[in-house]
Amino acid sequence: MTKRKVVNLVGYLNIKISVGSVCGIHHLAGKILEKPCEDIKKKVLSQPSLHSDETSWYHKGKRQWLWILTGDKGAYFKIHPSRSSAAFQSILGSSPQNQPLTTDRYSAYNSYEGPRQHCWSHLKLSYGTQSDAGCSFMERILTVAVTFKKQSKNVFDYLTSCFEAHSRDAPIPSPL
Repeated sequence: MTKRKVVNLVGYLNIKISVGSVCGIHHLAGKILEKPCEDIKKKVLSQPSLHSDETSWYHKGKRQWLWILTGDKGAYFKIHPSRSSAAFQSILGSSPQNQPLTTDRYSAYNSYEGPRQHCWSHLKLSYGTQSDAGCSFMERILTVAVTFKKQSKNVFDYLTSCFEAHSRDAPIPSPL
């Protein structure tokens, strides 16, 4: 929203403010929120699992990248001029990289030292639309994964036990 639109919007609330005041408020809010955002970043990085993504962001006519790190308890955003693995690592900082990280398959995330998994939507694009077997796989893996998530069960342990049972020609364990 442009600063003029902000002025017009608050005008409907009978608040008179200049475009310069909007700029001043943006500047002040940016300073005030610096420490809370660093606290949020630390909290996000301490979560048991992380998700990350990036998208283009234009600043002063130049393409930059809006990075996001999320966990169960918060989200941290950072605008960076690069989409490289070094940019991703600069956002992580020196935090330990031992929790699972869910991402798309962009190569910048290959620098992450902890366990990684790919997000379902990107897997769906890659595997779910190419064959009947791919569609069946996506339907079934999503059904199991979401059900186990809702029941706070470990889907990887279950899948491991399924493959072990299959390799022994034993019955597949019940997910319920």
